[in-house]
Amino acid sequence: DSVYTIPILVGSSSPQNLSLQVDTGSSDLWLASAACGSSSCQQTGGNLYDPASATASQQTFTITYEEGSVSGPIVWDEVEVGGYTITQQALAAASQVNDEPLESSFVGVLGLALPPNSIIAESVPSSAGGTRTGAAFAANLLGLSGSSAPSSPFLSLALERPGSSAVPSILGVGRHPEELVPNPAAVQYDTLTADGQSMLFWKTSVRAITVYVGGQAHPIPLPRSVGGGMYPTAVLDSGVPVILATLQIANSIYGALGIGPGSDGNYYIPCTTPLNMTISLDSRSEIPLHPLDLTYPVSSGSCTGMIQPMPSASNSEASITDLVLGVPFLRNTYTVMAYAPPDSSGSFADSHVSTSTAGSNPRLGLLSLTNATLAMEEFDQVRVHNQPLSPSPNADTSTPPASKHMSIGLDILIGLLGLLALCFALFGARWAFGRRRRRRQTYAGAHMYSMDDVAKSQEVAYRLARRASDNDVDAATLVNLSPPGTGFDPAEDTLRTHRFDAYKRRMAAEERASDDTEFGFGARAQKILGAEYEEDEGAPTDAYAPLPPAEPETPMSATFPLRPPGVDAREGGSMHGRTLSEGVGMPLLARARSQDVADLGMPRSARAYDEFGAMVGEGSRSSMAGVGTPRRGGRVSGD
Repeated sequence: DSVYTIPILVGSSSPQNLSLQVDTGSSDLWLASAACGSSSCQQTGGNLYDPASATASQQTFTITYEEGSVSGPIVWDEVEVGGYTITQQALAAASQVNDEPLESSFVGVLGLALPPNSIIAESVPSSAGGTRTGAAFAANLLGLSGSSAPSSPFLSLALERPGSSAVPSILGVGRHPEELVPNPAAVQYDTLTADGQSMLFWKTSVRAITVYVGGQAHPIPLPRSVGGGMYPTAVLDSGVPVILATLQIANSIYGALGIGPGSDGNYYIPCTTPLNMTISLDSRSEIPLHPLDLTYPVSSGSCTGMIQPMPSASNSEASITDLVLGVPFLRNTYTVMAYAPPDSSGSFADSHVSTSTAGSNPRLGLLSLTNATLAMEEFDQVRVHNQPLSPSPNADTSTPPASKHMSIGLDILIGLLGLLALCFALFGARWAFGRRRRRRQTYAGAHMYSMDDVAKSQEVAYRLARRASDNDVDAATLVNLSPPGTGFDPAEDTLRTHRFDAYKRRMAAEERASDDTEFGFGARAQKILGAEYEEDEGAPTDAYAPLPPAEPETPMSATFPLRPPGVDAREGGSMHGRTLSEGVGMPLLARARSQDVADLGMPRSARAYDEFGAMVGEGSRSSMAGVGTPRRGGRVSGD
């Protein structure tokens, strides 16, 4: 996460697409070449620079870093970055790379420090009128002229914070990104601190460092510079993953939190403890540093401080500056490396600089990108509540994480309650629909023809019984026993009792008339029915009179037409039939045809009666249509 790279095209005949680390602490461009066989070069997976199309300079390049070293021949080759092309760029085709964390996406370094610090420029001096020089990449880029030149003589840099896209990683060439710099005048510029007779680094003086603990400011006492100046100095270096400081400054910063160096000389801090500090450079406003940038988790609950002590004084960095403001600092600023002074509006009068004089009058511009209050909220979100940063630059991070957790819990609870309510609603709707369907099936016949009164319904029921059966069921008696308006649904016990009484009366009448041969079946039936009716008190005397062959006075005539003259009532089957899914059209009071046991040759002693009072025996079947039980809603079932 601390190595920031940029893709370039290198080579004239067959350009290679390689990635280089952006390094503001050095001034040279080098690439691990195919001739390199060290372990560092092997980590690239063969993605190495091929200098076949390059021009050799007969000079050698060697550089030593805080950790690692690089060496190899200096060559000229074509380099393109961001659409800008330099046809003869001096670079090092490194054949030896030691202790560098190379990989396939990082095979070299693009140095953007000031040109006077270039080792290649010193090794390959410029010649009068020569087309090949040892000029640094920045000098060649900003020295372009005409339509191919950048609009302004500066390079700018912004580094993205891991886990957040609020600030993108950008290398600007002569133009500010509008999303970060809507007003160029907001960038604060100042001169650089020289190293002897020239300016080699993007170096400035440190005027104040303040650590905030519990909301209280703790100013850090600053010593004089290692070079003897009144204020300590700082070099901005994007190639260093930490902030390096002299031991005195580092002890003072962590001492404000009551923390000292570990046994290995490094500083460790609890991951939930924020290092909240600001730094002021030259005459600029103080720049707050994000506490997430100042500690790095190494184990459960323990973090390494990203401000570490400078190496021994024998190292070149310790003799050059008091602080090296590496990646943790640069993530909090938009840095402008200008090769000419801007005006008060932040604009530049000249669009290009001379290659030979580049870096003679530079300015360092800084624009703070960190809101201290928001930074503390994000630290609490990540380190205390273990929640990632929002990847959106416009995301609302003002709500504390605890409230967000509560909101998520409430959302889940409301969702579960809503799901339960929906299930109950669906169950209730299904139950109501089923109940309505059963009720519709039970009363469909009784209501589909809009009978006005019970008497008219009884008349229709009586006619159905007479036309559908030859056994003359006591239909009128069953209907009259039903409570008015119930749709011909008498109680089961009532039906059973009266059917049995009717059967006994019929058997008695048949026995009395068995020797009377002057009556036919139809006449005997009329006599039997007449006798039955006379025994039923309170019934009209003409209720069972033969029906005239006229049209009935009800709308049922079209559905149930009268029998044509001469057609025997016993011919044909039942007039009613339905499937299990149909509703009952009318109460089924008709019976199947039955015969006397004497006619079947069955002794009367063998008679048996089913639960409805109907005869049961060999060669006969129950003649009563089933009457539904209360559990089935009083519906009449089929034969």
